[in-house]
Amino acid sequence: ELKGANIVDYHLYPNPVNGKAKFKMKINSASVIGLNCINLEGQKIFELPEEKFSPGNFSRELNFSNMATGAYFLVVTVNGSRNSLQVRVK
Repeated sequence: ELKGANIVDYHLYPNPVNGKAKFKMKINSASVIGLNCINLEGQKIFELPEEKFSPGNFSRELNFSNMATGAYFLVVTVNGSRNSLQVRVK
């Protein structure tokens, strides 16, 4: 869980992914948010650098279409706290 990050909810849809997916998160206060996708060996596949956002809904379309079939982790960083979601690419 993202402690101290004032996160209400976050998810990636669809998952498993075939092409593009939408990452959505609701934040209660201004927050610095970053996203990294890493493979099971810990290699960074892509990154959305940390950026400050106002309270409300945060949404990004992510493109997984050039990635090999398999499991990945989407690492979500909010105000320095990290959590990860497992992503399956078809």
